[in-house]
Amino acid sequence: MKKLTFTILICCIFILLGKARLMAEDVYNISQYFPLEVDDTWVYRVTLIQDVGYSEYVAMSSIKEKSILDGREIYAFENNLNEKPLFYYSKDGGGIYLHKIIEDESYSIFSPPGVFLTNQMQLNKENIFSGKAKLYDNKGELIEEYKVEMKNKLDGIENITVPGGTFENCLRINSFTNFYKKRNTMTVEQTIWLAKNVGKVKEQNLITVYNGEPHTFRNRLVLEKVMLEVK
Repeated sequence: MKKLTFTILICCIFILLGKARLMAEDVYNISQYFPLEVDDTWVYRVTLIQDVGYSEYVAMSSIKEKSILDGREIYAFENNLNEKPLFYYSKDGGGIYLHKIIEDESYSIFSPPGVFLTNQMQLNKENIFSGKAKLYDNKGELIEEYKVEMKNKLDGIENITVPGGTFENCLRINSFTNFYKKRNTMTVEQTIWLAKNVGKVKEQNLITVYNGEPHTFRNRLVLEKVMLEVK
């Protein structure tokens, strides 16, 4: 009887340890999946589908500079094709923040910074951010203040094969963002796959702009090559 009781106790301990391990693995430190260092570079093959047709090209995304905005270090993502928009992010213990978006004839600054990805992401838990951004023209004149709503969810772990290689246990994150500007409303439905210590290996976007008639286009990015700076 004592032997049976001891065996049951050991089994219970292993079950509890197994559950604790599963619970720990259901929470992911997003900073490990989103490198931010000057000269980090990713090369993507981009497929773009618009109303007017289809195109495919290779683009290189690099972090070219680090600057200070509102007392925080922000990193600018640029591309070799000089295409807009350009995105400025920061990172701390709370997650990845979106500070600024530069477009062809204007730029937006988020106040407070938009929570792009929370640091401790839980599987199947939805994260929501609602805030405001100020839109400026290229001369720095304020055009308007508009509302931004973001929600995302880590909804799966996948092994992904792209031209740049096979990456195991990638985080698949779905997001839905609305930009409520006076001149138009834009909705972005996005899925990204992030590999640990690599960053984004795949991305899919469905973008709809409502300005009278809705205009929709899709794009897809797959990683071809990555070059990261090691601290």
